[in-house]
Amino acid sequence: MTLTLALTLHVLLAVEIICIEAYKRKKGVLYFDFLTLANVFYLLSYSMTPIFYMVFSEKKVLPDVLNADYMSAVSFSSYQFLLLGWLFSSGVKFKTKQPLSSAVLEFKWLKLGVIFLCVTAFLMMVVVAGKGGITNSLGGALSRYSFEDIDSGGFAFLSRLTNIAPFLTSIFFYFLIKKYNGQASNVVRILFYVSLSLSLFQVFSGASRGGMLRLFLLLGLVYVLVKNRIKLMPTVLMLVLGFLFILYGKQTFYAVSNSVMNNESFSESFVYLNDIRIEAESSDSDVIFREFAHPYISLDAAVRHNYHYSYTFFKDFLWSALRVLPSRLTSLFVERPAPINVTNTTLITGVPETGGIPPGLIASFYYALGILGAFIGCFLYGVLGQRTNAWLFRMMNVSGVYCVPFAFFSYYYGFFVANGDPNVYIYYILMPMVFILSVKLIRVSRA
Repeated sequence: MTLTLALTLHVLLAVEIICIEAYKRKKGVLYFDFLTLANVFYLLSYSMTPIFYMVFSEKKVLPDVLNADYMSAVSFSSYQFLLLGWLFSSGVKFKTKQPLSSAVLEFKWLKLGVIFLCVTAFLMMVVVAGKGGITNSLGGALSRYSFEDIDSGGFAFLSRLTNIAPFLTSIFFYFLIKKYNGQASNVVRILFYVSLSLSLFQVFSGASRGGMLRLFLLLGLVYVLVKNRIKLMPTVLMLVLGFLFILYGKQTFYAVSNSVMNNESFSESFVYLNDIRIEAESSDSDVIFREFAHPYISLDAAVRHNYHYSYTFFKDFLWSALRVLPSRLTSLFVERPAPINVTNTTLITGVPETGGIPPGLIASFYYALGILGAFIGCFLYGVLGQRTNAWLFRMMNVSGVYCVPFAFFSYYYGFFVANGDPNVYIYYILMPMVFILSVKLIRVSRA
């Protein structure tokens, strides 16, 4: 069987996405929006990665290519439904209340930011105490990479609430680069460094390369929106550092954890894990593409094993909010279904009841209702993205502080294309959504 049709559709998808973004750059007023970020992740996950493994790599990421044509058709068609949902909702207008003035809104955001930062710092101290202290908390890489069994602590569920730390860092970063209110800038600088420290501590505790990259990409997106320009040297530097962190992030996290937990040499620990990774991975030619291979692999699993699982009927999206609560609490009332990443990982690896591989956008919807679920889900996802994009864009014209949620949610809107697991994704966006709701509902006095 030839791969001509599959390659053709993947190439056409890439050309379509690039043309759309080129047209938007010519007509648009922003460097990026929700659709831009969705396009970036869609391009990497469902076009460039399949092309790379079909044409340029000797590695086989799929058991065979029997479903290649069908998968490429589903990927191409699903994108058209996402675009259709985006364009369909563009003509819908909603009446909204007259917002507060820019000065009042900015003061409100700053004051609530301080309150949420204090609460986040307190919750993080509780989580750290539950793990047995800072040393055990920084041993996250040893647990994640299965070198040692580190106790997660009795208050680990609170870490789902402290995930707002990068969002708060972005808020204070906005006020910092905007040079807010003269003398108050020194206070803002301190708040920024405190929130950045909490964010970095959280990243190292979870040994998350993605968390580190997301943090600084988010700050970069906020900067672009506030300054309305892209600086070449910082952008190139960020790309280079990001690439190096993808290559050596695991080694760095492991070396830090081993140094803190076991008083081992940082350099020796780094070299040790680096040697292990070199032996396990024969080539680094696909260093970027293997990070985006799981949506393609997951779609193959969803299609290939269509008769080996029951449709979820989108229940994962309803259950995701409840997963924020401790399982001990919700199990008293109802039994939780297995998260979609468990179903996906089990089908891919053949090891039952294991998780860890997110399905990506299309496979997540495919698990919900097959090909119909993929089309319906992508259409609704386009509608959701456009409406949120339109509201936040309107609010940015009222107050520049809304650059922060615009950058944050546009990134995560795109990121979900590659992730696709609402049970994990909810932890990233829940508390920022609570923050924005607080801005709308809570009255803040200047007194």
